[in-house]
Amino acid sequence: MKRMRIFVILLALGLVAAACGTSDDTTTTAAQQTTTTAAAEETTTTQPAEAGMKTGVGVDPDTMTIKLGALHDLTGPFSPLVIPISDGMQVYYDTLNANGGIDGWMIDYIVEDTAYNVEQHLELYEAMRNEVLALTASTGTPTSVAALGAAMEDNMTFIPLSWYSGWAIPEFDSGLALELGTNYCIEAMNLMEFIRDNGGQTVAVAGFPSDYGLDFAAGVKLAADFYGMDVVFAAHKGVQGLGPLYTPWHEVLETSDVLTLHAPLTPVTRNMISGPEFRVMRRCPLLINTSRGGLVDEQALVEALDTGAISGAGFDVLTSEPPRPDNPLLSVLQRPNVIVTPHVAWASVEAMQTLWNQTVQHIDDYLRGSPSNVVTPPAAILA
Repeated sequence: MKRMRIFVILLALGLVAAACGTSDDTTTTAAQQTTTTAAAEETTTTQPAEAGMKTGVGVDPDTMTIKLGALHDLTGPFSPLVIPISDGMQVYYDTLNANGGIDGWMIDYIVEDTAYNVEQHLELYEAMRNEVLALTASTGTPTSVAALGAAMEDNMTFIPLSWYSGWAIPEFDSGLALELGTNYCIEAMNLMEFIRDNGGQTVAVAGFPSDYGLDFAAGVKLAADFYGMDVVFAAHKGVQGLGPLYTPWHEVLETSDVLTLHAPLTPVTRNMISGPEFRVMRRCPLLINTSRGGLVDEQALVEALDTGAISGAGFDVLTSEPPRPDNPLLSVLQRPNVIVTPHVAWASVEAMQTLWNQTVQHIDDYLRGSPSNVVTPPAAILA
């Protein structure tokens, strides 16, 4: 029996329980239904089907317990973000159980710490794959993607705590991933609209194929094409021979109005933007880093802001998260041309409202037979 089928029934039961809790409705679902056929003047009485819980992996009818799992980063680099989320989910399930569960079924919520380590994530998934109905959270893109093959084999529904754009492509995950929030590609499009509205024309993307942030870069290119903006692609400092599509690093630094970083943090890329790079930025660009802290020398960044070498900085990542008390960026947080967010830049009220507005519109378009925003894999966009 497929887990996804069970999970849909579980959600349906939750909605039924919520509906039955209202006292103002006049609809009676338990009463017999009478149907009269005019031609034969025959009255037929039918009984509605009795709702019930389908049993299977993670669903124990003897104890009326449903097991749900979560693979969280509780001690790794994203623990400051993930721990409050994990605690909130635990409070939710505790409250649900205290109020009778789902039509009497209790939730057994199993949380494991992956420390944002791929091997540990896979081991923990293997340990719980035959115990839980679904994963309510799977922290991280590389970890969740690594476990995707096993999840597809199990038909395991999961919610990735990750904003990788691949989750929006049904063929990528067989529709098992329940996408959460605004993915990186859409986030990039929103950013490009802001840049266009503020006079930016040439945007440089620093990174190369297979780098972290490829889907963000794809969003940058899509939006730039739409708005008639110029996009140049550069690799990391010192990287050569990537072909005619890539602009030399020094030229990118000299000619860009906006420079957005999409690269992993490695010994080669650490401080790829520092004092020497800031000194050759002739157009005083806006510098954006939504990939990894440590790509930019933060002390040199503050100095560049002080001297006007750059027009502003938008950072969603820092060298340490949460920032240490001596982090140089803490001294410039009040400046109007500086935006620093705690690795959650996608979650503004405005962005979430826009997301829901777009979701409703896409559903309406699909039902009318004219699907909108049909997704193309990021690699195909950048090819």
